[in-house]
Amino acid sequence: HTAYRRQRQMCIRDRGGSMVLPFIGRSAVNWRGDLRLFCLAFLPPATHVGLLWMLTCGFLWFRGAMRKPDSTRISSPSRKLQSKGYITGLDQMRGIAILMVITFHFLYATFHYGALGWNGLFPNLNHSATFLLVSPLTFGFGGVGLFFAISGFCIHLSYEKTKAQGWGAFFRRRLFRIYPPYLIALLVFAFFYPPTRYALTSLTDFKQFYSEVFLCFNLHPSTRWPVNGSFWSVAVEMQLYLLFPFVYWLSRQLGWSAVLTLCFISETAAIWSGWLFDSEPPFWITNGPFHYLFSWTIGAKLADDYTHDRPLCLHWVPLPIWLALLTLSLVFRPLSGISFMCFSLTGVALIARLITGQLVWDSQSRIGRHLAWLGVSSYSLYLFHQPILNTVAGTITRLSDCLLYTSPSPRD
Repeated sequence: HTAYRRQRQMCIRDRGGSMVLPFIGRSAVNWRGDLRLFCLAFLPPATHVGLLWMLTCGFLWFRGAMRKPDSTRISSPSRKLQSKGYITGLDQMRGIAILMVITFHFLYATFHYGALGWNGLFPNLNHSATFLLVSPLTFGFGGVGLFFAISGFCIHLSYEKTKAQGWGAFFRRRLFRIYPPYLIALLVFAFFYPPTRYALTSLTDFKQFYSEVFLCFNLHPSTRWPVNGSFWSVAVEMQLYLLFPFVYWLSRQLGWSAVLTLCFISETAAIWSGWLFDSEPPFWITNGPFHYLFSWTIGAKLADDYTHDRPLCLHWVPLPIWLALLTLSLVFRPLSGISFMCFSLTGVALIARLITGQLVWDSQSRIGRHLAWLGVSSYSLYLFHQPILNTVAGTITRLSDCLLYTSPSPRD
């Protein structure tokens, strides 16, 4: 136990005592430089030409991915077997996603780091046997990627069903569905929960609190740490809702292939710009909605195909290919930046198979009922779980320290 505690401290702090992330390490700068030299050696000499080449390849790939061969088209009668208002298995997907997120946060609260880190191009396995045993839980962050895919699908489906009422009614429904529970959670953790409540004795505390009230704390580095770490995705979701009318309008003007290409460029540029070049992009790009625009919009594209009885996007790609790409992004460092996107793409592929009936979930089984309950309650669980988990994990750690390091007094 003592060796584990020392190892944990070494993973958190470097020689100078400054805080660093365990998966970055002191060799990160050299690795980034090697990757930049590799890219510049194999791409055209001019950097902008190299970027243009990559973006062109991405455009051609997604243009082809959005088209489906005639032989694999799904007939409308088979799709009409299910109501367009409810898709069996979607709540179970939400339940799996919230379980992934909760286990990941509990792992992080217990070990104080939630990733294996990297040893060159591959994961670092130089950890305790206990952490290696539970290391698959470190991929639980992908549950948020599944949530983004489901959110994009459901938001577009909801608007298509009620678009005759206009955008005003749509935003009122979304606001009263998302914001009141968020505001309650914010007030509880900011004023009533002792481990997290704000003292509100300085201008910084007031600035942080009001940035969370207006869901813009993720756009500036001075307010990047909310009272509840899970709030970041709620802020991104609300900002994506604001972008949705523009995305919807572009899809009607330019087509979905062009829109997804633009969204893919937006997300990949936010991911890779800080890795390939020394300059750091603006904070509102790397942590704002543009960083997750494609991962959310691809779900909206699937909903549009579903509501208009068109071939479902990405449905023709075999599911093992998505799983292989997801696995590769988790174990190969140069692709680790797109792991969130791969989770979202896998989620869209799963939703497409739920729609067509290729993937059937027994909703009457015990596991199915429990997962459906978790899925229905997932938003409330997401809003409240992390600070409570941190408190529970801290209490368990202190109790274990007392049991291990406090021995009873000897009897005479």
